[in-house]
Amino acid sequence: MVIVDDHAMVRESIALALGRSSDIDVVGSAASVREGRAMVQELHPDVAVLDYALPDGTGIELAISIHEGDPPTRTILLTASEGVQSAAEAVAAGCSGFVRKSADLDDLAAGVLRVHGGEAIFDAQTLSAAIGWLNRPTGAPVGLTDRELDVLRCLAEGRTTIDISELLYLSHHTVRNHVRNILGKLGARSQLEAVVIAASKGLVSVGRDGSGG
Repeated sequence: MVIVDDHAMVRESIALALGRSSDIDVVGSAASVREGRAMVQELHPDVAVLDYALPDGTGIELAISIHEGDPPTRTILLTASEGVQSAAEAVAAGCSGFVRKSADLDDLAAGVLRVHGGEAIFDAQTLSAAIGWLNRPTGAPVGLTDRELDVLRCLAEGRTTIDISELLYLSHHTVRNHVRNILGKLGARSQLEAVVIAASKGLVSVGRDGSGG
């Protein structure tokens, strides 16, 4: 993974904390949108943690450009803001989650591992507010099967794909295929955005305990 933050102390603290996990390999850090884009293009990390406010732009702009890569790098937005706008922008940009800078570094490490595994991380309360901020048009999507709706509702409850496979008696591979189909049919770039779109259409309720799936 890589870290993009314009404060050297923050980058070093995150790198040290996440580096303690044997499952996380911090391969680089950058201080700007330009440096971050170049680093991701060179190293192709699985996950990038992006600060919202950068000297030459925002982490949102960087996330959008990163997601256009092949293979795309999953992104987590890191923000000091307590408002909903940055979270809503992260959803719209296709980020796999967002983490407040006030959160524990252990929580960030856990989030990185979940995002690496293809999950989404979000705070249910903030996500609910983000739904209102994005104000997407209503109307049921066309073509979602009953099983895809079951999987989508499980995602909105904060369940992981492993949880869903056990709950619905499906293979993990089958659940991942359903998730991919859901994203395509809803026009979403991440599980998080799919939940937001579905919630705005009244198809699902958001969150059991504030953790995303």
